[in-house]
Amino acid sequence: MTSHRFFTTSLLFFIINFSYSQQSWYKNYNGVIDKNPVTMHLYKIGHQFSGYYYYNLYQVPVYFNGEDSSEKGTIKLGSILPDPEISEYFLIHIKDSTASGEWHTTKDAKTLEFSARENILPLRFDFLYLQDSSRLKPAMTGSPLATYEVATIWPKGNSTQVNFLKRTINEEFGVKNSTEDIDKIFLRRKKTYFDGYLKNNKDVKIEDLQDPYIYSMEETDHLMITFQSSKLLTLAFFSYSYAGGAHGDFSTTFSSLDLVKNKKIMLNDVVTLTGKKQLPKLLEKYFRKMYGLKDTDSLSDGGLFENMIKPNSNFYLTSKGIGFDYAPYEIAPFALGEINIFIPFSELNGSLQPAFKMIID
Repeated sequence: MTSHRFFTTSLLFFIINFSYSQQSWYKNYNGVIDKNPVTMHLYKIGHQFSGYYYYNLYQVPVYFNGEDSSEKGTIKLGSILPDPEISEYFLIHIKDSTASGEWHTTKDAKTLEFSARENILPLRFDFLYLQDSSRLKPAMTGSPLATYEVATIWPKGNSTQVNFLKRTINEEFGVKNSTEDIDKIFLRRKKTYFDGYLKNNKDVKIEDLQDPYIYSMEETDHLMITFQSSKLLTLAFFSYSYAGGAHGDFSTTFSSLDLVKNKKIMLNDVVTLTGKKQLPKLLEKYFRKMYGLKDTDSLSDGGLFENMIKPNSNFYLTSKGIGFDYAPYEIAPFALGEINIFIPFSELNGSLQPAFKMIID
């Protein structure tokens, strides 16, 4: 899946304090598209929605986003797919603990029924959200803005496992070995961001602001669950920043956690040395499959800089496979967006570490 994920700050409200409950939440749903079991991780911020869903048989996460403001009572969620010629979207209605509606795809012009029920797991999370802005010239109409937006899941409780997750989440936001409440960290980060913006532009005069957008900045960080089981949790940290120029920069960094041993999983924990040697060929195989390349085609025909793909450290796990995510410019031009290649574990038979197999069995 290729992710062209450009988050904007055109929400219908600004929240200076933290948002819970009706303004923002995270819900996990189990359901079906037609007769095919699916899992959905859904996040709400005001009228904006985002998250991941996957078919349980394959567990290949698909990112989506959308809103509920176009049609009252209806949430429209568009998926991000590698093939620009194919689009798919959900039309969902949520009532109490159920979600229902339709799944549409332009491939074969299919419309299938979707229904799901909220899944109450032992490990529970809030979804905490903060957005604020600072005007460079408060007295100026149309002043440039620095906009700061941040959101994260935050575990409920105070167990050993919960404290491990709090330390992990805090580390994603730059604070190591701490279970400090994330809201305090967010407020410090926001202040640092705004102070830096004002300091760096303190000598800019109003007469210099014929194009205020040039002096505007944005920072967006969202941490969400991509996959969750009783033994495995995968987090996606999406970051977008704009500090001038033709476009902003964005990327998604993944972390997969062993919930039995309360540790972050490294690639060596997943595959043997033999398995690591297999990965370049498997990455090439599934890249070709995603982009419709023949065996005789060069990978550069699919837009890559080089005619090979190496595994990187930015990988994620489900119980069915491993995915590798490449940021814009890492292996291909910006226009190709994030490149996300998923390899089923069935391709790595005999090459998975025995201890890891216990996590996904």
